[in-house]
Amino acid sequence: MIRGLLHDSDLQEMLWKQAFASLGGVSPSDSCLCLAFSPFAPNEIKERVAEMAFEDLGFDALYLTMTTNMIRELAMQKNGSELNRHCQLLVESGFSFTHVVPYFGGYPMNYAAKRVDVGGKILTNLLKEIISYREYNMMDETLLVNQIKEAACRISLNIDEELEIFKENVHEYCSKEFVLPDYQSTKKGSIQKRSSEEKKDKSSAQTLKLSHAMYTVPEVLFSPGDIGIMEAGISEALVQAVSKCPKVMQPLMYENIIIAGGSTAMPGFQERLYPCA
Repeated sequence: MIRGLLHDSDLQEMLWKQAFASLGGVSPSDSCLCLAFSPFAPNEIKERVAEMAFEDLGFDALYLTMTTNMIRELAMQKNGSELNRHCQLLVESGFSFTHVVPYFGGYPMNYAAKRVDVGGKILTNLLKEIISYREYNMMDETLLVNQIKEAACRISLNIDEELEIFKENVHEYCSKEFVLPDYQSTKKGSIQKRSSEEKKDKSSAQTLKLSHAMYTVPEVLFSPGDIGIMEAGISEALVQAVSKCPKVMQPLMYENIIIAGGSTAMPGFQERLYPCA
């Protein structure tokens, strides 16, 4: 899989066979397979996956859908009373991409959908480069850096204001330190608390000092141009998607936004996204 798309079907087939074999007692010929693709996935890949499901793996039936369809369905089941049942705007920020898809009557308005070529992977790689340049070489520690990103990064409501505060009083404002795992007593790192007792207990542990990268790295979701990706950020893509919908629907779209995906879990994402609506 490259950027969420299938490129090595032979390897994918091998992995699927191992995964289904691990279920124990589940026969593909007596089972139905449901697969979700990201929006804008090429038809060639869907056709190859369907061929694998029927000819190579022997499934009895196959259902193909979009990830956003499943997310919307779950959101309607959980929060249907709070959402307009006709119009919804779904924002999915995942591993490789961020998609903005308007829905009307349960169906995606594909002509208005937008994709931003920024996801969690780019943020992790960017943070990895920053840490490797300023602190420790972590170019081969993708999983650890991803954990640091999830624990420390947050979306700023005003990035310029945040950077000014860093510039004026960096030591007091940026007091977060990440305690690195030693892989003997601990397998997972954590943010070091500010209390003197905690610092005393962990004085022997190796720590990573986190500065403005906590804010500038996730800012790429909203300003991809900061790292040379010359396209709209999430807020702009959202406005562009809604502007392609009929005018009577646009207020309803802004009032019924569904967010999903790992990057949307960062503190401040919802607050930063909704004001643009």
